[in-house]
Amino acid sequence: MQLLQDIPDPNDRLGFSPMADILSDVILETDSPFTVGIYGDWGSGKTTLMTLIDERLRPKRVETVWFNAWRYEGKDVIWNALIQSIFFRMKEVAKQRGDEGFKKRIADAAKNLAWFAARRFIGTATGRAVTASDLDGIADALTPLNGADNSEYFEFLNQFEMTFSRLVEDLLGDTGERLVVFVDDLDRCLPENAVEVLEAIKLYLDKGNVTFVIGVEPEVVRDGIRFRYRDNESLRDKEYLEKIVQLPFSLRGLSHASVLRLLEYKKAGRYREDELVQKLIILGTRSNPRRIKRFINTFHVVERVEELSGRNLTSDDVRRLSIVLLTQIRFPRIYDFLFDNPNLISDFAELRRTPGDLNSKIEKRSDLAEIFLNDSAVEFFDAVGSVDCSEALMSHWLRISQVAIDK
Repeated sequence: MQLLQDIPDPNDRLGFSPMADILSDVILETDSPFTVGIYGDWGSGKTTLMTLIDERLRPKRVETVWFNAWRYEGKDVIWNALIQSIFFRMKEVAKQRGDEGFKKRIADAAKNLAWFAARRFIGTATGRAVTASDLDGIADALTPLNGADNSEYFEFLNQFEMTFSRLVEDLLGDTGERLVVFVDDLDRCLPENAVEVLEAIKLYLDKGNVTFVIGVEPEVVRDGIRFRYRDNESLRDKEYLEKIVQLPFSLRGLSHASVLRLLEYKKAGRYREDELVQKLIILGTRSNPRRIKRFINTFHVVERVEELSGRNLTSDDVRRLSIVLLTQIRFPRIYDFLFDNPNLISDFAELRRTPGDLNSKIEKRSDLAEIFLNDSAVEFFDAVGSVDCSEALMSHWLRISQVAIDK
C-alpha cells in the first residue's frame, strides 16, 4: 500500500516552480548579505519551495548549505550548530581542493566559536529568559556598533565577523560565486531557540557574502521574541523580524489547480470525481499541502479496509467519510463533539434553516457553539449542504476514523 510521503515533492505537484524561479533570480541578482524569509503555516510547503530554489541555484555555481534546525533542538547551542554546519561545508571544499591552510583556518575559527558559545551563552542555551542585563550582548548588537565598547564580547564579535567574512571569500574565490544557507524546520524548534538562530545570522554572519533563506512560521518567532525579551517592552516583535529579514515571502496556501493536481495522486480515492468533496477538501485543509496529504493517505487506508470487508463505497459514503476525516483534521474539538453526538452536523444544518434567534438556540449546546464561533467551521459545514449526516449514517465512519487517524 503506497501512501504519499511527508517530504518535499520532487514533481512539484504543488505548483511552486514559478515562485522558485523568481526567488532564485532575486537571490542571484541581490548583493549579500541578504536574508529571505519563506513564511507559511505548518505544512504549507516551505521545504518544498526551498528545495526547488536550491535546485535552480546549484547549476549557477552557488555553494549551498542546509541547516535543519530541529535536529539540534536540545542537543547543542543551536546558533553555534548553525555556524558549525557552514564550517563543515567549508572543510569539505578545503579537502576537495587539498588546501591544508584553508582547512586549518576553518578549524581554528570553529574551535574559537565553540569555546565562546560554551563560555558566554550557556545560560541562554539552557532556556532561561534574557534579562535587561543581557541586552548589551544581543539586542544592542542589532544596531551598528559605535566603537565605544571594547568589552570582550564586542572584541570577539568584531574579530569573528572579519574571520568569517575572509573564510567565505576563500571558499568562493574570485569566481563571483556566492554562499546560500537554507535554514529549515525553524518553526519546529522552541520559539526561543528559533530566535537564537536569527540572532546568530544578524550578529555573527552579517558581514560575509552569504544569503540566508529561512523557512519559518512567523508567529513562532514572535512568540520567541516575546519570551526572550519580556523585560524589554520597547522591543517589538515585528520590528525585530524586519531587522533580520529583508525579503519576506508568504505562502498563502495552494491554488485550486495545485490542489487538484495533488488530488490526482495515482492511489487517490474517488473524491477526485466529486466536486462537492473537492470543495470540502479545500475548505477543510485551507489548501495546506500537509493536511491534504494526510487526508489522501487516511482516505486511501479506510477505502482499502472497506474493500477488504466486502463493502464498496457509494458516492454518499465518499462524502460522509470525507466530512468526518476533514473535521478530524481541521476541527479536532468539533470532531470530539461529533463523536459524542453523531447528529451534530444535522443539528447545525437544521438550526441554520430554522428562523428565530440563533443565540437562544445554541446557548445550551456547547458543541454547536463551537461551530458557530468559528467562521471557518461555519463555512465548511454550510458547504456540506444536503448531504444526509444523521446518526444512523455517520456512526460507522466515525468509528472507522478513530482507528484511521491519530489525533
